[in-house]
Amino acid sequence: MPEGPISRHTISGGDYEPVLEDHTLTLTFKLQSYIADELDCAELGRMLYERLRDWNDGRHPFNAEMVSVGLGRCLNDAFSNLVEKECQAEFGNEMVPHEGGNGETAKWCLEAGKRYAKARKPWLNNEPEVEIT
Repeated sequence: MPEGPISRHTISGGDYEPVLEDHTLTLTFKLQSYIADELDCAELGRMLYERLRDWNDGRHPFNAEMVSVGLGRCLNDAFSNLVEKECQAEFGNEMVPHEGGNGETAKWCLEAGKRYAKARKPWLNNEPEVEIT
């Protein structure tokens, strides 16, 4: 596989067969409480886990869906930023003329848009794990 976080093979399809890989994404949030000595974190964690993975009548609860949608959008934005960063490093300050001839645009910006559109983007599998300590 070529070097760089977003290889041209990942974006263009390349000449290899892609392999689905699982990665673990760990997010840490601070949970605050005025009842720390009364809060059973392990039980709260189990309840949150059940809530996030609950499946009833063909769907997850609305709040769990919103968590998944929000994290998925953050992941897509981060991936887009990664593609942009790689294109900025590759093309630097190179400019290209607009099609109509009225001005110029940064080449990295145009290429990032094309590469992002073609990329095999990561996604969340909607099977969260929960730990509260």
